[in-house]
Amino acid sequence: KANIRLHALLSDGQGNCYVYWGPGGATEEEDRLYSLEKYGVDGELLWKADYKPEELQDMGDALNQGTVTADGRVFLYSIGKEGRVFSFGADGSLGESYALPELETLDGVASGKDGKVYGYCVTGKEPAFVELGGTGEAYPCPGGILEVYDGRGSNPWVRQGEGVWDYAPETGEMERLWGWEDEY
Repeated sequence: KANIRLHALLSDGQGNCYVYWGPGGATEEEDRLYSLEKYGVDGELLWKADYKPEELQDMGDALNQGTVTADGRVFLYSIGKEGRVFSFGADGSLGESYALPELETLDGVASGKDGKVYGYCVTGKEPAFVELGGTGEAYPCPGGILEVYDGRGSNPWVRQGEGVWDYAPETGEMERLWGWEDEY
C-alpha cells in the first residue's frame, strides 16, 4: 500500500491479527481514511472497515495503542492526560468514544470479566481503574503496579515486583497467580 502509516498491530487469543492503518503525510484531504483490518490465522483478510477523520474525532493519528477482548471487540486508544478510547465491534463497526476525566492520565486499557473493559492510570498520584461505559466511578488501585495485562475472560492481571496478580477493580481484591520465585 502506498502512502499509509501503520498505527497499531494487535492480536487476539485465537491468533487473529488486527491492523490499524492511517493515511501518510502527503495524502490528499479527500483520500484521508483510517482502516481497521482483521486477518485470520492463515493470513486471509476476514474484514476491513474504513473511517473518516471526523468519525474518529480527528484523533485517528493519535490512536496507536489497542487491545482485543475475548469476544472480538477492538479498543484503540491514545495515552496521556488527553487520552481517548474508541471501541469497535467484532465486525469493525465504530462504537463509542470515551474520555476518562476520572483518571489523572490514561496509561492503558485492559479487558476483564463479563465483557467489561477498563481504562487505567497506574503512574499518577491516585492510581485507578474506570470501567468504559460504566458508572464513571474510579476504582482506586494499589500503588506499585508496574504493568497491566488483559484478563482475556478473567479480571485484568497486574504485575508488581514480586509477581502477577488477578485484580478485581470494583472490589480491590487481588489473587496471586504466580511469583517470580515460582517454578516454571
